[in-house]
Amino acid sequence: MKILLTSYRYFISGGPERYLFNVQAQLVQQGHMVIPFSVDYAGNQATPLSRYFVRPIGGRDQVYFDQHGKSPAVVLKTLSRLFYSREVEQAALKVVDEQQPDVAYILHYLRKLSPSLLVGLKKRNIPIVVRLSDYACYARRPIACVTVNRALYVCGGIYGPAYEINA
Repeated sequence: MKILLTSYRYFISGGPERYLFNVQAQLVQQGHMVIPFSVDYAGNQATPLSRYFVRPIGGRDQVYFDQHGKSPAVVLKTLSRLFYSREVEQAALKVVDEQQPDVAYILHYLRKLSPSLLVGLKKRNIPIVVRLSDYACYARRPIACVTVNRALYVCGGIYGPAYEINA
């Protein structure tokens, strides 16, 4: 099976990317072809399929928002990636047309890629599996979990005020 594996980073910078590469290794080991799709950062793992990656919001070495400039072009590109980016949709259509994946497994796409990734995949009738480990599309603010005196609290996000979940 050909699987389009999507995340906005194609290098290890934390747990989500470690998960990405572990999943990729397992899929390849089981005989599947993995087609990575990401943002074209300088620190990415090498892949011949990086030609499909989209340009970053800032420069190729500017991964995090605080590294981006504040020019009108960068601000506009940042906003477009929040809602709809023609560039991302076109890149998704190109990788799908040329590589013909059977399914798309999407890990992280908000803010650095764009929901328009889903639009491109839908136009080509590619089944989409989205792993919801980033609740930003559902929560008005980030969710935080804290432990105080061995009690776990969920703070904010879609749950409202903080509350204890294991009294």
